Parts: sequence; C-alpha cells; structure tokens
Amino acid sequence: MPTFKGFEKNEQGQTCAVVDFPDARKTSFAVVNGAIAQIETANPHEERLPEDAFQAKFKVDFGALPATFPDEGFSLDTIATAADAKPTPSGPAPRAPDHGNTM
Repeated sequence: MPTFKGFEKNEQGQTCAVVDFPDARKTSFAVVNGAIAQIETANPHEERLPEDAFQAKFKVDFGALPATFPDEGFSLDTIATAADAKPTPSGPAPRAPDHGNTM
C-alpha cells in the first residue's frame, strides 16, 4: 500500500511527491538444490516522483492529492482505485437508428 508523505524539491528544482512503499517486494532468481527458484524478499523504499512520473504510476496528477493529511501519510490505494473506476455515462441511453422499418 503506497503512502503519500508530502512534497519536496529535487536537485533540478522540480516539485516531487514523496511516496513510501513499505510493503514492496523484490523478486529475484537463484539456484536452490540444482533448480532455478524464484525468491521474493522485502524491499521497503521511498521514491520521489515528479508529476509526470507520479501520473504514469498512479494515473492521476498532483491535484488529486489531499491538501492536508495525517503525519503518517495518506494511502494512495484510494486514489488508484478511483482512477481505475470507469466513469458511468450520464444522460439517456442512446437509441438505435430508425431506418423506416415497420413491423
């Protein structure tokens, strides 16, 4: 569950979102008892993402982030879930074209 921790400036002066990934996992491969095995290890880390990288990863821009949030951060799962939801069409349903057929 990625957590938004706030904003910082990077070396180039860009505003970046600080995102913590406490539950991140890293997959690697090793030879175990003569067979190749997939090994998964914990890889908690923090990333500083400029707006374009943040948008590519979470499908929303910085405007979707809350102005205030608790000290422990704001869960980005709710934002990612909302971005994945397909908007429902509003208004009347489209009608099939009438070709003058009478039955």
